[in-house]
Amino acid sequence: MVEESTVNEPTVDEPTRPPDRTNRALVVVLAVIAAIVLVALAVIMFRGGPTELDPASPEGVVQQYSEAVIDGDEPAGMEMLSKRLVTNCAKMGIWTGNGIRVTLLSSAQRETSATVSVLIRISYGGDPFGPSESESRQSFELVKEQGEWKIDKAPFELALCEGLYS
Repeated sequence: MVEESTVNEPTVDEPTRPPDRTNRALVVVLAVIAAIVLVALAVIMFRGGPTELDPASPEGVVQQYSEAVIDGDEPAGMEMLSKRLVTNCAKMGIWTGNGIRVTLLSSAQRETSATVSVLIRISYGGDPFGPSESESRQSFELVKEQGEWKIDKAPFELALCEGLYS
């Protein structure tokens, strides 16, 4: 009787292919793109609010006043007005429309007065073609009273009193 040997004989399978380098490169490229997207989303989601300006500067007073008016805080806004305006204030009421943004453009400071130029952007909601927006360059006029900057004129969109707007 002849014994059969159990020698590993090669099987007839498909030939082995070397690893596909294009698949690896594709995976690496997709991983890099995913990482970039995640970093961009994190930056957008975790960025802070606007930079707080020095509250004793003309720009800081305009920033605080604008925030008060936009937030509907009339008493805080009134504290930042000049004596002339407070004395003669015929209140207009606060327009607290959604979507108002104020961006500082420039400022010019003199000894007892200052001008702060801003860009005011207002979104009015949507219509069939998208949101309506308006944008205008405006100026605040400030005066120095007892060492503090006070608003003497403001853009109409942020005016608390008649005659305040320029």
